[in-house]
Amino acid sequence: MAAGLTLEELADLCGSGKSHIHGIESGKTLDIGIVMAAKLSLALGISVNSMAMLVIAELAGIKEPTK
Repeated sequence: MAAGLTLEELADLCGSGKSHIHGIESGKTLDIGIVMAAKLSLALGISVNSMAMLVIAELAGIKEPTK
């Protein structure tokens, strides 16, 4: 898990369940909404924009997105 957090810790920080966070992390849950995106970005210490760029890059098969 990124940022040195366990799945359970991240779920607690976001007010969500472990299975929901796992679904997001694994790519099975794609439509998370802006509120969850904001909660995840705060918990992980990155901006929503940076998080979105990482997802887009991964979906496109790019190793490191440009800034």
